[in-house]
Order: sequence, then structure tokens, then C-alpha cells
Amino acid sequence: MDSKLAGSSLNDCLIILCDMFGRNHSLSSLTAGLPLEDGALTPSLFPRAAAKAGLEALVCELDNQTLIEQTCPVVLFLDNNSAAILLQLDSTRNEALTWENGQQSMQPADKFLARYTGYAITIKQAEDNELLPEQRQEHQQQKQQSQNRYDWFVSVVRSHWRTYRDVLVASFLINIFALVSPLFVMNVYDRVVPNNATETLWMLAFGVVLAFLFDLVLKIQRSWFIDHAGKGIDQEISAKLFEKTLGLRMAARPVSTGSFVNNLNEFDSLRSFITSVCITTLVDLPFIVLFLALIVWIGGPLALVPLVSILACLAIAWGLNRPLQERILKQQQMSSSRQAMVTETLLGLEGVKTTQAESSMQFRWERMVAFLAGNGLHIRRLQNMTSHSAMFILQMNTVLLVIGGVYLIGNGTLSMGGLIAMIMIAGRCAAPVTQMIGLLNQYERARQALDQADNVMSFPQEREPDRNYLSIKKIRGFWKAQSLSFAYPEQPPLLSELDFQIKSGEKIAILGRMGSGKTSLIKLMMGLYQPTSGNLSLDGIDLRQIDPASLREHIGYVPQVVSLFSGSIRENIVLGRTGVTDEEILRVARLAGLGELISNSPNGLDFQVGEMGRNLSGGQVQAVGLARALVGDPPLLIMDEPSSAMDNHTAARVCETLTHICENKTLIMVTHHLAMLNLAERIMVIEKGKIIADGPADMLAGVYGEGQRREQTLQPGT
Repeated sequence: MDSKLAGSSLNDCLIILCDMFGRNHSLSSLTAGLPLEDGALTPSLFPRAAAKAGLEALVCELDNQTLIEQTCPVVLFLDNNSAAILLQLDSTRNEALTWENGQQSMQPADKFLARYTGYAITIKQAEDNELLPEQRQEHQQQKQQSQNRYDWFVSVVRSHWRTYRDVLVASFLINIFALVSPLFVMNVYDRVVPNNATETLWMLAFGVVLAFLFDLVLKIQRSWFIDHAGKGIDQEISAKLFEKTLGLRMAARPVSTGSFVNNLNEFDSLRSFITSVCITTLVDLPFIVLFLALIVWIGGPLALVPLVSILACLAIAWGLNRPLQERILKQQQMSSSRQAMVTETLLGLEGVKTTQAESSMQFRWERMVAFLAGNGLHIRRLQNMTSHSAMFILQMNTVLLVIGGVYLIGNGTLSMGGLIAMIMIAGRCAAPVTQMIGLLNQYERARQALDQADNVMSFPQEREPDRNYLSIKKIRGFWKAQSLSFAYPEQPPLLSELDFQIKSGEKIAILGRMGSGKTSLIKLMMGLYQPTSGNLSLDGIDLRQIDPASLREHIGYVPQVVSLFSGSIRENIVLGRTGVTDEEILRVARLAGLGELISNSPNGLDFQVGEMGRNLSGGQVQAVGLARALVGDPPLLIMDEPSSAMDNHTAARVCETLTHICENKTLIMVTHHLAMLNLAERIMVIEKGKIIADGPADMLAGVYGEGQRREQTLQPGT
């Protein structure tokens, strides 16, 4: 099925299904964090979006007869590259009740099914949502208690069980075919050569070649199965990890970005572990018992030689494994620190140069590199000691088998062909053992990568999966705070017992000294953090009840530090929004003060901003952030120092523009720019986390402006 089949109409189908099942969700809340292309759901993404509404969706093939027996509603893919919902199907009356193209209709079932492609999405409520609230809470508690670490990983691997079943069957046959060569040699030495039975030789050779051809096909197919399953597991886990990263609460954000990035990169160790010889080794290990049994049949007590050799190899590997893993853990920790230092240095390279800190940074870097090099040397020495010791033991295994075999041949209990076959089978026993020793060297790194991935999967999420959030379709912009307090994790309180109201359509400026809590209040309003006590409500609804995606859909937000990403001005203005026309982009860009830049550049909106906007000035970066906030004409604007990096002329022009834009909007603004205060009807002053003044702008603006001028006069050099 085409991945883009019915993409545009699946959005509407999902919203209708949510209404049918009593799920009040907006499209933005359902698709938040999903890798949409052109804003449209694809069949593969539909189940993930439906899960956010508490629905279980499964894309499958259904023939017409099965469809008649299927419980409705069902989403059907039609031949005109669209989707429709089958609400009811009565085959006896030849009637089909459907929802298609925005309307519900009754139409002949045979004509409707003639357009059906055979692909469908079945829908049902998730198990938790079919229970009463009390039962649901108890069920969720039981589910959490029964969950073990790595359950998310096991579930992904388990979803590919059919592939691994085929791998197991192929491995069984491959190991059976592995016996063909030694048995062929034994029969040739013991029966063909003494009797010069050339006809028997050719018959045996033909059978062996045929077995080898089957063995070749099975090995190629098994490798394909393992790679195919590994690819699917890699894609699913990588998607889950990044989705969890995007959805984590800001309060739970990792302390070091560089270390976190390095830990995510360590997932490559886990990927290579599960897609390498790991699977074949684990599957081949049980067949060692079969090979040892065959050696017993051929050579009797000589089977003790390979058995003891295998146990000795495992004992050495196990004994050296603990110091090896301790070294690997230290290597990973220092590697994370090095990655963090590189990230911080590159981001602050200008500060490093202007403060002449290059020597200090170089000293720290070389110490880290020296530790990693020395520790890496110890790791390789332990790994080499393990592998070389195992190789020596397996070589001695062959020598002892030959010595013992010679005595058995002298006693007449073993033939020459039997000795050769026994040595070949013993070598086949050694193969998975040597591979397993190599896997033990990789195991700790893969386990640590799995632990890091498990930590990411356990990040507290901004949108809790078991909660039904409110989805708001329209806001008035009435804010109310009651005893609002806030503190960052393990930090003293920043806001303490705030009480205020902001009326719909009101323009308010929030002023205060550095560190007074202004920006923290703005972040609370955006739902980026949650109050430690008290509550903050919008239009009478506590923000914690509103879906974060639905909340931000109605707010234009300019943060204190605007984040730009590599790409064009167009891409950075639009960012996550879909359906934005070039006319709209040009309009908001000009309103934000980017008109001159776009007009003077031959690339216009395709001008590349560079990494983190380094090709733009500070004022231009802020202008892009302002344009981004104005896209879609949101009814509520929240701005944190929107003009701090702009020159006076640009700031005055932006201020004049905002005066017209904000005429019917609620505006909440943090600023120290006197020109921007002209937008405000009311000023709120925060000092040390408390509101010390709140009143009309024309009264407080003069006091604030005089105080600001007095401070500038007292500063040296002014």
C-alpha cells in the first residue's frame, strides 16, 4: 500500500472517529510530535495519532466478506486515493452508511465496495478507556507494577517474532547441513577409498553439493531476515527515543546537552549488537549439544576434550569480563564528558576567544584524550587477552583430539575417517563459542546503551499518555493566577504566592530586575513548566488540564532567546505549521521588520540563516522569532524581550506595527525597552518573585522610565 494513500483525508477521519468515541481532541494535539509530511497523516502514522486519543488502530487487509463481519466503524482506503469511514454495512439490504468528503450518507453497498482497495484500518477503544474511572486507575496501577525495565524494548523485538521464527527454522537446517561435510569425509575415508567405490563417491558428492547449495540459500535468506528485522527494530526504537526526547518536560531536561547527545549516539552500539552475529550466535549455541553428541557417537570419551575446551574458554571470558566492563563504563563516561565539552566550546567559541581561554580548554581536552587513549589501551589488551587465550585453548583442543584419536585408532575403536570427521565437528562447535566471546566484549557497551535508552524512555512526559486533556478550539485570553508559586528543580523559589488577573484583550507589560521571575512566569503561561503550588488558569481552565499542543496553537510566543535552525528564513518562520502560504510568510516577515533583508537578498525567503542563525544579526534573529509568532494571526501574543537586540529605529517600527496587530488581541510582554511600553495599557512590576506594583501604564511607565534613566546616569562612563 502506498504510504501516502489517503493522506489528506485521514486527518478528517481521525477527528470524526474521536467525536464518535467521545474524545475531544484537536488535530494539532493528535499529531503533535509525529513526522508529518505536508501536515497529512499517512496510514503508518494513523495508529500513533489514534493512540493519543485512547484508540487502538490497526492497518490491515480485509476482503469484502470479512468486512461484512467486521465491527464498525472501519476506515477504508478507496481507489480515488482517499479514505472514508464505514459506519454501518447491511449486505441484505445492500446499504452502506458512510462518512466521506465531510458528510454522512447512505449509498448502495455494492457500488461503495467496488471502490474499496482491500486495505482498511480497524478501530476500537483502548482497553483502559473501556473501564470506569475507578477501574481504569486501578488497572493503570497494576499495569505499572507489572512493568519491568526494558519492556518497551522487548515489545518492539516481540513484534518481529515471525521473522525470528523463520531465522530459527533456517538456523536449525543450517546446523543440520553442517554435519554433511564431516560425515561425507568419514564415509569417503572409511568406505569409498578402501573399496575404490567411485560410483558411490560421485553419488555422495552430488548429495553433498546439493546440501551445500541449500545451505548457501538458507544462509543468505537468514542474513536477510536478521537485517530486515534489525532495520525495523532500529527504526521503531529510534522513533520512540526521539519522540520521548521531544515530549519530555522541560523540568526534566538533561543537565548536559553534549552528554545526552553522546548517550543517544551510543545507541549505535545496541543497534550493531542486535543486528550483527548476535542472533545467529544465540541460535547456534544450543546445537553445540548436538555436535557433542555426534562426537560421542564417533569417538566416545574424546567428547570430553571439546567439552572441557569450551568450558575453559567461557571461564576465561567470564573472569576477564568484569574488569573489562569497568573500563568500558569509564570510557563511556569520559566520552560523554568530552562530547559535552566540544558542544559547549563550539557554542561559546566567541567567548573562549575573547577571554583568551584557549589554553585552558586545550589543557582540559588533552587530559580527556589522554585518559581515553590510555583506558582504550587497557580495554583492547583485555579483549586481546580473552580472544588469544580462547584461540590457544581451541588449538590445544585439536592437538588433544589427534593424540587421543591415534590411540583409539590403534585400539581399533576409531577409524581414520572418524578422526577427521570428529576434528571437523569439534571445529564447528568452536565457531559459536569464539563468536560468543566476542559478543561478551560488546555486551557491556550494548547494555549501557540500552540503559541509556531506557532512561530516555522513562523521561517524564509533558503530555501524560494516560490523561484525557481538554482541547480548546477558541480562547478569549482571560488569565487568572491564584497563590501561584514556582521553583526550578532543586532551586529556591522564583515566584511566590502571585495573584493577578489579565482580562481578555488587555495589553500588559511585565517589568522587573534581572532574576525577578518574569521569564519564569512567561514559561508557566506557555505550559513549559508547571507551578509548584497554586494554579494558573486560562479562560477559567487550569493550564494543567489543557493539551499543551492545543494551548500553543492559539498563542504567538516570542521567547527571550529565539532558537533558529539550519535552513531558510521561510523554513524558520513556518517551522512546525502547515498550510502557510508564501503571501502569509511575506506579510508576517515585513511586519516583523525583515522586509529590507528579504528585498536586498537575491535569495529572498530562501536566504540561509546558518546554524542557530549565525548568518543573521541579533536583531534579525529576534525579527524571525516575532514573524514566527505572528503566523496564523493568533488571538494571544506572549513576548519576552521581543526587541532587546533591535536598534531603536527597528524597535519603534515594530512597536508601531504591533499597535495595529494587537488591537483585538491579548498581549503579555516582558520588556525593558521604553518604546515597547507604548503598547501596554497596564504594567505589572515583579521583584524577587512577588508583585510589588500593578496599575495603569500611563502612571507606572513614567516612574519606570525615570528610574531607568537614573540607573543609567549612575553607571560609570554614561
